[in-house]
Amino acid sequence: MKADAKTEKAILGLLKGFRDNFSMKDIDGVLSLFAEEADVVMLGSEDWEMGVGWRNLRPVFQRLFSRKESFSWDWKWNTVSSSGSVAWVLATGDVHTRMGETDVPSPYRLSAVFEKRGDKWLWMQFHGSEPVVTKG
Repeated sequence: MKADAKTEKAILGLLKGFRDNFSMKDIDGVLSLFAEEADVVMLGSEDWEMGVGWRNLRPVFQRLFSRKESFSWDWKWNTVSSSGSVAWVLATGDVHTRMGETDVPSPYRLSAVFEKRGDKWLWMQFHGSEPVVTKG
């Protein structure tokens, strides 16, 4: 079911918050967007990018933030759906890899699940991938 405008705004706000905190390498800011649960999952596009459980997300983000380059996302398309206290999003766009003045955009896809706790939506599952670009 398509999310109502208020839910859609909140979920897209979480995507923006993730992008902003990630690009600043603010680990506490990123972690604040996720529920502090044992079944929270973050699955990135590299084979080692997997954290299951809120406490296990920090090492994944620490490793990502230790890199010389920084990352940011530019979402070009999304769809947000919800039912009760659960919402999910599919989004496509570009991940921007920046090192100094160099900015290299690459295609990126995201699927994510959120749960509403009180008045706040929190990330429960993150699955990001960089699709292989094929010609023809």
